[in-house]
Amino acid sequence: GHIVYSTIHAGSAEEAFVRLTSPPISVPPAMMLPLDVVLVQVLTQREGKDIRRCFLIAEVEDINADRSFVKLSPIYSYDLSSDSLVPVGQPRKAIRKACVRLGFSESQFFEEFEARKAYLHNALLRGISKVDDFVTLVRRYGRGDVA
Repeated sequence: GHIVYSTIHAGSAEEAFVRLTSPPISVPPAMMLPLDVVLVQVLTQREGKDIRRCFLIAEVEDINADRSFVKLSPIYSYDLSSDSLVPVGQPRKAIRKACVRLGFSESQFFEEFEARKAYLHNALLRGISKVDDFVTLVRRYGRGDVA
Protein backbone atom coordinates (compact mmCIF):
# COMPACT_ATOMS: atom_id res chain seq x y z
CA GLY A 1 0.00 0.00 0.00
CA HIS A 2 0.87 3.64 -0.21
CA ILE A 3 1.07 6.06 2.69
CA VAL A 4 -1.18 9.03 2.02
CA TYR A 5 -1.66 12.24 3.94
CA SER A 6 -4.46 14.36 2.56
CA THR A 7 -6.25 17.55 3.50
CA ILE A 8 -9.96 18.25 3.09
CA HIS A 9 -11.91 21.21 4.39
CA ALA A 10 -14.87 20.11 6.51
CA GLY A 11 -16.46 20.92 9.85
CA SER A 12 -15.83 17.48 11.36
CA ALA A 13 -14.37 14.08 10.58
CA GLU A 14 -17.83 12.76 9.74
CA GLU A 15 -18.48 15.71 7.44
CA ALA A 16 -15.17 15.04 5.67
CA PHE A 17 -16.28 11.46 5.00
CA VAL A 18 -19.60 12.70 3.56
CA ARG A 19 -17.79 15.29 1.44
CA LEU A 20 -15.38 12.69 0.05
CA THR A 21 -18.13 10.23 -0.84
CA SER A 22 -20.52 12.79 -2.35
CA PRO A 23 -20.38 14.71 -5.67
CA PRO A 24 -18.26 16.21 -7.04
CA ILE A 25 -15.50 14.10 -5.42
CA SER A 26 -17.51 10.85 -5.19
CA VAL A 27 -14.86 8.52 -3.81
CA PRO A 28 -16.55 5.11 -3.48
CA PRO A 29 -16.87 4.33 0.26
CA ALA A 30 -15.20 0.96 -0.34
CA MET A 31 -12.05 2.83 -1.44
CA MET A 32 -11.87 4.43 2.01
CA LEU A 33 -11.62 1.14 3.90
CA PRO A 34 -7.82 1.42 4.35
CA LEU A 35 -8.28 4.77 6.16
CA ASP A 36 -6.78 4.47 9.66
CA VAL A 37 -6.74 7.88 11.34
CA VAL A 38 -8.52 11.21 10.91
CA LEU A 39 -7.10 14.47 12.25
CA VAL A 40 -9.38 17.50 12.59
CA GLN A 41 -7.87 20.99 12.78
CA VAL A 42 -9.80 24.10 13.74
CA LEU A 43 -9.21 27.81 13.62
CA THR A 44 -9.71 29.21 17.11
CA GLN A 45 -8.61 32.18 19.18
CA ARG A 46 -6.14 32.35 22.00
CA GLU A 47 -5.15 35.61 23.68
CA GLY A 48 -6.90 37.57 20.93
CA LYS A 49 -5.05 35.87 18.07
CA ASP A 50 -6.31 33.43 15.47
CA ILE A 51 -4.52 30.10 15.83
CA ARG A 52 -4.85 26.67 14.24
CA ARG A 53 -5.04 23.74 16.57
CA CYS A 54 -5.43 20.04 16.18
CA PHE A 55 -8.92 19.57 17.64
CA LEU A 56 -9.31 15.81 17.38
CA ILE A 57 -7.33 12.74 16.39
CA ALA A 58 -9.61 9.76 15.88
CA GLU A 59 -9.10 6.21 14.75
CA VAL A 60 -11.39 4.94 12.02
CA GLU A 61 -13.01 1.92 13.67
CA ASP A 62 -15.25 0.93 10.81
CA ILE A 63 -16.49 2.13 7.45
CA ASN A 64 -19.74 0.65 6.22
CA ALA A 65 -19.42 1.06 2.48
CA ASP A 66 -23.05 0.06 1.88
CA ARG A 67 -24.54 2.70 4.16
CA SER A 68 -21.86 5.40 3.75
CA PHE A 69 -21.25 5.34 7.49
CA VAL A 70 -18.00 5.87 9.38
CA LYS A 71 -17.45 4.96 13.04
CA LEU A 72 -14.70 6.93 14.76
CA SER A 73 -12.99 6.33 18.08
CA PRO A 74 -11.38 9.48 19.54
CA ILE A 75 -7.74 9.11 20.59
CA TYR A 76 -6.81 12.72 21.45
CA SER A 77 -8.98 15.77 21.95
CA TYR A 78 -8.03 19.44 22.24
CA ASP A 79 -8.25 21.02 25.69
CA LEU A 80 -8.63 24.79 25.40
CA SER A 81 -7.64 25.52 29.01
CA SER A 82 -4.23 23.83 28.65
CA ASP A 83 -3.90 24.51 24.90
CA SER A 84 -2.89 20.91 24.38
CA LEU A 85 -4.09 17.55 23.16
CA VAL A 86 -5.22 15.21 25.91
CA PRO A 87 -5.52 11.45 25.52
CA VAL A 88 -9.12 10.21 25.51
CA GLY A 89 -8.65 6.71 24.08
CA GLN A 90 -6.22 4.26 22.51
CA PRO A 91 -5.89 3.43 18.81
CA ARG A 92 -6.56 -0.31 19.20
CA LYS A 93 -6.89 -1.09 15.48
CA ALA A 94 -3.78 0.88 14.52
CA ILE A 95 -1.76 -0.73 17.32
CA ARG A 96 -2.81 -4.22 16.18
CA LYS A 97 -1.84 -3.41 12.58
CA ALA A 98 1.52 -1.97 13.67
CA CYS A 99 2.29 -5.01 15.84
CA VAL A 100 1.62 -7.34 12.93
CA ARG A 101 3.69 -5.23 10.53
CA LEU A 102 6.62 -4.88 12.94
CA GLY A 103 6.43 -8.38 14.42
CA PHE A 104 6.00 -6.90 17.92
CA SER A 105 3.95 -7.97 20.90
CA GLU A 106 1.79 -5.21 22.34
CA SER A 107 4.28 -4.65 25.18
CA GLN A 108 7.16 -4.40 22.67
CA PHE A 109 5.09 -1.89 20.69
CA PHE A 110 4.61 0.34 23.74
CA GLU A 111 8.31 0.09 24.67
CA GLU A 112 9.24 1.26 21.16
CA PHE A 113 6.55 3.95 21.27
CA GLU A 114 8.00 5.35 24.51
CA ALA A 115 11.55 5.24 23.08
CA ARG A 116 10.45 7.16 19.98
CA LYS A 117 8.49 9.63 22.09
CA ALA A 118 11.60 10.31 24.24
CA TYR A 119 13.76 10.65 21.12
CA LEU A 120 11.38 13.23 19.61
CA HIS A 121 11.06 15.07 22.92
CA ASN A 122 14.85 15.36 23.13
CA ALA A 123 14.90 16.71 19.57
CA LEU A 124 12.38 19.34 20.61
CA LEU A 125 14.49 20.28 23.63
CA ARG A 126 17.52 20.66 21.33
CA GLY A 127 15.56 23.14 19.21
CA ILE A 128 15.06 20.94 16.16
CA SER A 129 12.32 22.69 14.21
CA LYS A 130 13.34 22.63 10.54
CA VAL A 131 11.84 19.93 8.35
CA ASP A 132 15.20 18.83 6.91
CA ASP A 133 16.71 18.46 10.39
CA PHE A 134 13.69 16.50 11.57
CA VAL A 135 13.84 14.14 8.57
CA THR A 136 17.55 13.57 9.25
CA LEU A 137 16.73 12.65 12.87
CA VAL A 138 13.99 10.23 11.83
CA ARG A 139 16.32 8.55 9.34
CA ARG A 140 19.07 8.28 11.96
CA TYR A 141 16.64 6.65 14.37
CA GLY A 142 15.57 4.18 11.68
CA ARG A 143 19.21 3.19 11.15
CA GLY A 144 19.71 2.71 14.89
CA ASP A 145 22.03 5.73 15.09
CA VAL A 146 20.44 7.39 18.12
CA ALA A 147 23.52 8.54 20.05
